[in-house]
Amino acid sequence: MADEAVLRLFLRPGWALHHPLDPGLMHLAGTAQVIQSVSFYHGGDALYRLLNADGTWHEGALVAEVL
Repeated sequence: MADEAVLRLFLRPGWALHHPLDPGLMHLAGTAQVIQSVSFYHGGDALYRLLNADGTWHEGALVAEVL
């Protein structure tokens, strides 16, 4: 998961794209998550469902880490 500064961008009033971030999920900033599934918005953005995190996550809210 991206850090808190990045996730705050998804909370700003000007965020006009799909799936704005629920402020109650900010505690997940910087945590490791497992991708459950991926889909694509009609504009081509990747949207993720995570195994232990509610909601649908825009790819900009995630940071790839190879283990």
